[in-house]
Amino acid sequence: MAPLNDSAIETRTNISGVLTSWASTVIEEKGVSAPGPSVRSLTDFLIHHLTWLAGHLAAVLFADETENLVAEARRTLDPAPDARLVTLGLCVEPGCSEILSAAEPGQRISGSRGISCPAGHSWKTHEWFLLQSRIEQKGEAGTA
Repeated sequence: MAPLNDSAIETRTNISGVLTSWASTVIEEKGVSAPGPSVRSLTDFLIHHLTWLAGHLAAVLFADETENLVAEARRTLDPAPDARLVTLGLCVEPGCSEILSAAEPGQRISGSRGISCPAGHSWKTHEWFLLQSRIEQKGEAGTA
């Protein structure tokens, strides 16, 4: 059994609480039936009533709270999205002219410590030594 992620549980609880609160506002003020308690049901319900919510006096608060939930969820999924990248050289894949980069030591990007380029080519830790010689060879070929 996988260990529980306290941050993910807290984020899920926060999302559920905010969505429930806004659904309650819609139910009370519009006199409509309540959705199911799942995050999916609450989300679908609020999307269905989004035009009404956008015209509500508290629309700015709704937008702010929703934006905060999205940011919290992103931080939970990727705790260090602002990790600085180290540029390593041109991608070694044939026909790719993108730049290879990796997170600075000790930092993670998108849940991995790999080396990648924006085109989607990536290498795992056990491939780095071979990759280094390929980067050097491509760099030498580019300066000749």
